[in-house]
Order: sequence, then structure tokens, then C-alpha cells
Amino acid sequence: MFRIGMGTENCSLILKGLIKMLRPNTVIEIGAGDSTISLLQALKETIDEFNHDKEILMRSEWNERHSLIIPFSVDDSYNPKLISIDDGSGEGSSAEDVWKYVENEPSLSQLVSFIKKDFHQIKDSEISNWGMIDFAWIDAGTLVDDVRFLSKIVPYLSYGGIICLHEPLMTTTIKESSLTKVRTVRNPIWEEISTNLSNDFELITIPENHKYRQAGIGLLRKKDTYECTRRTSSFQDEMLTLNEPPIKFAIPDIINRSNNKINKFFNIFNEEENRLIYALILAGHNRINEVKNNCNIPIKTIEKIIKKLLDTEIILMEDGVLKDNTEFWNHSVFKNKYRQSESKSCHNSVYNTNTLLLIANQLRDDVSYTEDLISYFCSLFDDDYARLRRALVDNRLLTRNNEGIYFKVK
Repeated sequence: MFRIGMGTENCSLILKGLIKMLRPNTVIEIGAGDSTISLLQALKETIDEFNHDKEILMRSEWNERHSLIIPFSVDDSYNPKLISIDDGSGEGSSAEDVWKYVENEPSLSQLVSFIKKDFHQIKDSEISNWGMIDFAWIDAGTLVDDVRFLSKIVPYLSYGGIICLHEPLMTTTIKESSLTKVRTVRNPIWEEISTNLSNDFELITIPENHKYRQAGIGLLRKKDTYECTRRTSSFQDEMLTLNEPPIKFAIPDIINRSNNKINKFFNIFNEEENRLIYALILAGHNRINEVKNNCNIPIKTIEKIIKKLLDTEIILMEDGVLKDNTEFWNHSVFKNKYRQSESKSCHNSVYNTNTLLLIANQLRDDVSYTEDLISYFCSLFDDDYARLRRALVDNRLLTRNNEGIYFKVK
């Protein structure tokens, strides 16, 4: 490493793994340094793996790798390129050292194009000529720079593409009761993205809790088109379609049946004043002064409430006229209610003969089970666990001895 301790010693390993998994064609980095070497080595190894997979698929003899690789994924040649942007002006920059090193390594230099200037001076037409960006590593400049970087990169990010941002967290002081404490929090950019993330993207933060600075990595991934389509069948129905037992997905810590807008909706309408303002707008009082004339709420409070309703998109404003947003109800509340009811739709399917067999096969032949264990097991598939337990016994898939111990019927 050119700058030992500068903070990319762990991030580089993550970047390398992501490159090899994603197999990107166009990779960019803003801010050259040790990560440049890691990215180039990752691309070199990925090319080797691509060619190895292609060679395996061309052989007549079967290899276990055959069962893993999608044939058309290695149809063409793989010629990825790293575009490394840095003007070398950053404090403590190792860009010059990296450039010299890479230029003397033919196996690496052929994979990179160095753009030795300020990223902000690069025209959109030049970025467009790079093609869609599959992978971007941002590790330069200030928070203001990062916002500007993102605003220029995101429009060119490919479906499934990933933007990696170094140091999405920061150490600062916060107030807890009467105490001032040092805490790690999301930086303003990551806070904004986390709070208002579009459904077209997904986000993950990987911290390094032992560091004050140069800590962690944030991953922003643009979903592929198929990931943005919401399926209407329930989880249990889909499990049955795959010939899997219809276990319930009852993990409340993971699943939130309401989206952020609906959560905000309930928070807003817990307040009587908010409900009154919304009701007045529905009644046709569609200008702020009309709302004020029909209630005893101070104008500043009215304006704050209307801003909340607008931010949540429960209402809209066009040319100063307030109106209800029917799209909010059509696409948010009703869809989520429909999805929740769907999760209960295959209750009776649990008791089909084939489904009961699928469930019973999750038990082991050589293990004895207490009634409590069997009841818990059955509750994973139906809230009425006693009914399911009886059904398994009645269908001779389970047997119970005189001591109340259950066995799977072989």
C-alpha cells in the first residue's frame, strides 16, 4: 500500500469481492490511490475467471462448474475498463505514485484510463462516451463534492450497478438528556439517502466502528428492472409453487407491511389538527386563506401541517390550489392492504395431502419430538397449530406413543 493506515485496507477487500461478483464492464473511481491497485487487480482476476469459465463450458467432459455458469454469460469476450479520475491536488494524495506504479505494470496498465483532471470539469458528453457505469468508487473531496459526484454519476448508472462511497459515517457529538456524547452517525448525504431512498435503489452501510474517520463503506445499488416489479402472490403461495412447504414469513423485525409514506400517514393523522386541515381541503377549501377562515388554528401551524401533507404526498398543490392526491391511496395504502390479505390466502392449502407431506418431510426420521416441539413446528405453517398437528397424525405422517412423544412415520 502507498499510504498505510489511510483507511482503505478493509474497503479494498470489499471492492475486490464486489467486482468479481458483478463482473462490470465500465468501472470508474473518483480519487486515485491504493484502491486503484485493488480495483485493477480485481478486474485482472475477474478476466481470468471469465476465461476459465468459458474454457470449462467449451469442454465436452462435465465439470461441477457447468451446473453454476449461465452459458450466455460467457458468450462474448470480457474487456472491462477502469476509468480513474484524479487531478492529484488532494491533500496527501498518492495519485502520482499510483500512476507511476501502474504504468510500469503492463498487465494492469492495459485495463485503465487515467483522467488527470478535476472531475467537475468533465463534461456530460464525455461521461456519456464511457457507456453505462456498472461500478463506481467515490473517495475524494468533501461532502459538497460527493453530492456533485452523485448527481453526475447516477443518471449513467446501469441497472444492477453499484456506487461505493467511502466514509458514509462520521463521528460527532450528540446530546442525550443533559449529557454530550461522542457518537458515530450517518453523514448528511447518507442520512438523506437512507431517509428518502427511492424504490429503484437499495442501500447498505458497512461501518468500521473502531475508527474515528476514514471509516466504513456505503453501497448504493440500482435495482434491475425485474426487482422493481412487485409480485402479487403471497410468500406462502410462492413457496408452494416451488414445491416447498408453505412456512409463514412471520419475522416482524424484518418485514414492515407498511411503507414509509403510510407510516408518515398514520403519524400525521394521529393529530386532531392535521385531520381537521385535511378534511377542510377535501371539503373544497383549497387555498391556505380559505382553510384559515374555517378553523381556529394559527396560520403558521396551518402552513406547517400543509407542508407535512405535501411532503407525504397525501395532497398536492398546483398554482396555489390544494387538492387530494388519489394516487397516494391507489398505489400505497390499498396495495399494502392487498398484500397483507394475500399473506393469509393459502391457509387451506396447508391441508392438501401433498402439502402435508412437504411439511412432514421437514422432520427427521431418526429424531423423537415432544408435543411442545411439534406444536411449535406446526405453528410455523398455521396459527392453528393443533389442527395441523392432528392433520399430520390423521394422515399417518406423524405417530404419537403413549408417553406423548411424536415420531415421523417412515
